[in-house]
Amino acid sequence: MNKSVWGMVILNLKTIKIPYKITVVVFFFMLVVEQIKLFQFRTGVDIGNQINVSVGTFLWLLIPLAAIFIASRNFPRMINLGGKRKHFFIGSFISYAILATIISLIGTLIYFLYDRFILDTGMYDGLISLIEICKWDSRGPMIAFLQQFAFLFMLGILFHTFTLLQSSWGWIVNMVLVILIAVFVLTTPIRIAFYNILSILLFYPNALVQIVACVALAVVLYAFSYPLLYHENI
Repeated sequence: MNKSVWGMVILNLKTIKIPYKITVVVFFFMLVVEQIKLFQFRTGVDIGNQINVSVGTFLWLLIPLAAIFIASRNFPRMINLGGKRKHFFIGSFISYAILATIISLIGTLIYFLYDRFILDTGMYDGLISLIEICKWDSRGPMIAFLQQFAFLFMLGILFHTFTLLQSSWGWIVNMVLVILIAVFVLTTPIRIAFYNILSILLFYPNALVQIVACVALAVVLYAFSYPLLYHENI
């Protein structure tokens, strides 16, 4: 790998401290709250019939937060240090793949080990996990990991591209968003089309189709973001 590209990857992963901190604080806060509930439950305290959100779900916060910081803060910093846009483009793509891999791995382990342990205690009537909602767990941990990775990778690219759009075109993007929301609300065929796309990206029963769809959309969105690097206001 080109040293400049690898340097960009390291820069991205090292300088997103605020997203790291926010994600870690939220994750451990929810984990501590859950452990307190577990202690109360085991000591006979009635915590009521509850359906709780899996703590692993909160790790997903890192992906959009990191994408926003990388696109809005690391890019101008890199340009001011004399870096090349092409290196930022490739390096950021790799950065999102690494982040999605790490979060997917940890999230999958939490779901198949920790969440199962919590459910076995009888403390909750159920746990809300996107892995379960999307039925990514139906084919085992490996496929669940791959499906989660594909979606989170696409999510990072989506936020990256939108942040660059916002930085480059500002009020125009906001105006287009308002128009799109209005059209979405008022037009049934568009709502149906959006639902169908979302279903493929999240709920499609064929895991390979879901994975390929997410990765393909990520590649298309990221290709679209490249020209935006030359319109970015530094």
